[in-house]
Amino acid sequence: MEKIVYILGAGFSAPLGLPVMSNFLEKSKDQFAAHSDKYAHFKDIFEHELNQVHIPSSYYQTNVFNIEDILSILEFRARLDDSENGEQRLEGFLRYLKDVIIYYTPVAALKENPRNLLADGRWNRYIQFVAALMNCGFQSSRSPLVSGYEHLSHIFVDNQASNYQYSVITFNYDLVLESIQKHLEGLLSPRYFHRSIDLSDPQNQIAFAKLHGSIDSEIVPPTWNKTLNPNILCDWKVAYKALSEANQIRILGYSLPFTDAYFRFLLRAAIINTPNLRQIDVICKDDNGSVKKSYDEFVKYPKYRFVSAKIEDYLRKNEWDDSNGVLRFDLEKAHKTFLAEIR
Repeated sequence: MEKIVYILGAGFSAPLGLPVMSNFLEKSKDQFAAHSDKYAHFKDIFEHELNQVHIPSSYYQTNVFNIEDILSILEFRARLDDSENGEQRLEGFLRYLKDVIIYYTPVAALKENPRNLLADGRWNRYIQFVAALMNCGFQSSRSPLVSGYEHLSHIFVDNQASNYQYSVITFNYDLVLESIQKHLEGLLSPRYFHRSIDLSDPQNQIAFAKLHGSIDSEIVPPTWNKTLNPNILCDWKVAYKALSEANQIRILGYSLPFTDAYFRFLLRAAIINTPNLRQIDVICKDDNGSVKKSYDEFVKYPKYRFVSAKIEDYLRKNEWDDSNGVLRFDLEKAHKTFLAEIR
């Protein structure tokens, strides 16, 4: 069994319209301008928290446009400074983060398509990616409508074993993958993401780790104390186990920021127990070469490849195959085709 770990960064969800850390502020200001009454609490964030973060930038290198840098500074102040109401201000900032992510996550297409596997142009590639991760096959049927058109529907079937076992590690707070899993459940798929180190039913469970938390539970700043946080410690254990057993690691849309130093230590720790790692592939949009430079300086393994490319181009290679009457997706074929054409 080939064990493959996908590591997903903000660039993975960006094609759906979700903000990345570098444009988060800009998108949140657009959101506030369009709905100033509903998001009135944003005003305090813009006028207080963001202005205060400009102070350290006069003394130390600080990215005042990166939302996770700001979150990390606020988190330190909340935990260490008893002179002001830091905890309350941190909670207000976390509420702001969740509101922005929820606002920019397109969900209507999935809700409006309860019987059909495919949704619309933005969601389809992600649906196909998750269906491939879970080795889902679907039978399709057409039924006539009164209007004279046909309605296409799908239902899960399980008639093919897989030689690949996938795990997913994500730094994203959003619920994109979980929403698609729920969508597939509506098509009778029994498979689901499992945020636990024990897979009691590995055929139907996909190991899943959210290292920075989630908007439906808790968001954890990317600072020194994340692995000490009991609410996501299990996720870090899941990630460690998956990386320790990996034959291949594939990183999509993750720029390896310096604020995520703990993830570098996780990779270093896991590799001690990873005797069969054969390939590390990084696919991330890199306009100025800085992302590749970060990876080249960190990854010394000779079987490492970096490709600057759009995530949507990678996902687009995961085409369906219904030659035997069952609609399926083949990530391995898609991955090899993408790398062969891009290099």
